[in-house]
Amino acid sequence: MVKKSRGTSRTFEKEVVGQFLMYLLGCQKEKPTTDWSILKKETYAEFRKFLDLPRNDNLRKRMSHFNEIGTFLHRTGYLIDTPKGSEFFCINYQKMMLFKEIDEMHKNFEKKLMVDSKEKEKLHRLPANSFFKATQCLPHYLPPLTLLELKKQKYADEKLCESSSQFADYLKNGGRIFTPENIRGAMQLLLQIEDIEVLQKYRRLIQRDVKLSQSHGHPRKYSLKLARKSRKIGCSNEALLSRYNHVLVIRECPITKSILKDFFLQFLLSGSMELNLPGKAIGPTVIGQIDSIVERTVTFITEIQLPDPNVSYLIIFCPARLTLRYQYAALELYGKKQAIMQRFLFPNHMKPLALPEMRLRFYDKNIAANPEQKQAVHSIVSDSKFGQLFTPFVIFGPPGTGKTSVVVESILQLLLHEPNAKVLVTAGPNCACDEVALRICKMLSLNKEPRTEILARIYSYSQERRRENIDKLVIEYSNMYEWHFLPDVKELQKYRVVVCTLGAVGKFSTGDFQTFTHVFLDEAAACSMSESLVGIMSTLNETSKLIISGDYKQLGAILNSKRAEKLGLHVTFMERLLQQKCYEVDEASGDYNRCIQTQLRRNFRSHPAIVKLFSQLYYDDKLQAMSTADDINLAAKWNRLKDPNFPILFHAVHGKEEYDDDTGSISNTKEIDEVLNYVNILLEEGLGGERMLEESDIGIISPYRSQYLAIQEDLNALRKFRIETGTVETYRGKEKSVIIVSFVRSDSRGLGFLSNPKRLNVILSRAKSLLILVGNDEKLSQHKDYEFVIKECQRHGNFIPAPPKINKINSTK
Repeated sequence: MVKKSRGTSRTFEKEVVGQFLMYLLGCQKEKPTTDWSILKKETYAEFRKFLDLPRNDNLRKRMSHFNEIGTFLHRTGYLIDTPKGSEFFCINYQKMMLFKEIDEMHKNFEKKLMVDSKEKEKLHRLPANSFFKATQCLPHYLPPLTLLELKKQKYADEKLCESSSQFADYLKNGGRIFTPENIRGAMQLLLQIEDIEVLQKYRRLIQRDVKLSQSHGHPRKYSLKLARKSRKIGCSNEALLSRYNHVLVIRECPITKSILKDFFLQFLLSGSMELNLPGKAIGPTVIGQIDSIVERTVTFITEIQLPDPNVSYLIIFCPARLTLRYQYAALELYGKKQAIMQRFLFPNHMKPLALPEMRLRFYDKNIAANPEQKQAVHSIVSDSKFGQLFTPFVIFGPPGTGKTSVVVESILQLLLHEPNAKVLVTAGPNCACDEVALRICKMLSLNKEPRTEILARIYSYSQERRRENIDKLVIEYSNMYEWHFLPDVKELQKYRVVVCTLGAVGKFSTGDFQTFTHVFLDEAAACSMSESLVGIMSTLNETSKLIISGDYKQLGAILNSKRAEKLGLHVTFMERLLQQKCYEVDEASGDYNRCIQTQLRRNFRSHPAIVKLFSQLYYDDKLQAMSTADDINLAAKWNRLKDPNFPILFHAVHGKEEYDDDTGSISNTKEIDEVLNYVNILLEEGLGGERMLEESDIGIISPYRSQYLAIQEDLNALRKFRIETGTVETYRGKEKSVIIVSFVRSDSRGLGFLSNPKRLNVILSRAKSLLILVGNDEKLSQHKDYEFVIKECQRHGNFIPAPPKINKINSTK
């Protein structure tokens, strides 16, 4: 039996209710054709029957604590309000039919997946009869209160150096260089500066004089709507708050109302769960836990029922800070393992070695024809097998050059040639972990035989909401093949390959996670050095091998503190490693030590003109486009391109920015309309060739959350569910045949974070066959990189100018 996760996800609830409504619909002799009224008593009885069906065994186990389907219907939005005391539930017919349509689409998709009869024995699955137990308490690692004084002085360099000799050594002569001796103290101070900025955002989220709404079905469940002024925190509620956060509820009184805002930051730094003021009487603090966050509405469950939910309350959100705490813990561990870790973090210069000859039979036949990829796999396997990989092996690869192919092939060869190899694959983004796990599963060919204890893809509980969007093959080898559970570390260590995010490694490190023979740190340029330490500090030993892959010219770590970023916290482990002498590249010859690194230059993803564009901007024009015409020349006959050999179109739109108080983000309605117009053109007309485009061929990127969510909302209304929208951050590592970009910026002073060249690099390198850019050409041209792109589109005739502005005086006449 799979252990029940704490609570249930909203995705799970919607699935259960949708399936129940389909069951209920099937029981009706006369099917409804409009909003459907059904007796409550009948609904209760049928829901019990539905859960008692053998096929719903797992649902029943997980839903046992729900005794009212009414609460469930209300939570998932299927219920239409009815008069108080009504004997009927009124079900939203349109929403029910929408679920039916999506459900049938998924069932048809699943029928296409071939599953071998042996695989049905489920021998490959993680055992769900023992669960993770922490053996170590994760300390809070709260920054010292003394740092608030440095904050008032804007963390001046000289003051920071006075507070820490190790930081002074790090900052020596402006070098910002870590050494074996200063890394722990210097990085800890940088993390504390970042930490205080996070706490500052929580301070801004404190809600005063709040009226709570109490749930009818749960006496200890309450909700509130965040005040608009609290939203000026630079990110969405969902990005800041989580189910790990505590909620402190204190009845408002003259004393609480008089508390100054600076006090609350000190309070959060104290880590206390009880609000007290010396010599002043304040009511008791009731502790709660967040249950859900939907835009500005936060729902939480308290430990005890509030004596009077109708009075006004002071609400304080306390951050769990798990990501930062894992980084602090990794630094603490460095103090104990410095001698072991020095060769990984600060490798000595080594001369190129003559590698023993190994005949490798490649799983991926394309690698055999690619000199750089072939050399990388050979070096990793040979160095490892013959004990010569003393320093980390670095795979540097711009977009589409096959970094993941090298990682997967190397892992498979290690499993073949080293019977005792135990491999950890970790990365910051879940999508990177999914891609590696999926490729390994496919290469191992499940249809030949079930593979026991070979691969485990571990997800955190938060990923359950996107379960349906993850490939079925990966789900089978994960801890979500039914519903989420966290496996016991001892069981997990039996698997030869474990794939999980850095956050999951941090979690497992509190439960005696053992070391691995090989650790692959993928997308190493997408996370800060302190985040990378979480993945390697507890998983490497004296004989372990470390392989890191990434592209430091793409978008890197995302920080809250601008000051911590300026002081160097954003610089990735990969960037710092490549500064070491042993990784030097001869500028004249381009030569380097191939025993410990490879530089991939052949792009197998995109059209040559697209590759040329971002290669000229960011890779010294050294990338080679290697894709075949059949794969990437889809837009050759598209009539919107004046030059079909340059499949990049810039459509100028001079719209107006709209600021969203709820999210702190911006949107641009004119650009949304243009993006949707291109979606319709592409899906209805195609690209002029024989092959029509599918929704899944199209990806939409906007740097601004409000914009991509607004586009997604419109696509959902048009029932175009398979077009993936997202920010630049969410599109790292992804690719689509067609990419449409909405830049949003139009009438503000500057370009904000659009001026980061790494962000534009990601945007330009996602499309395989066609890139459509929508934005204000005049505004974007303020930055030289955007100006270069726009001028290239103009030079090739693939530029659509904005309509001329209408002179209001003349139009009036």
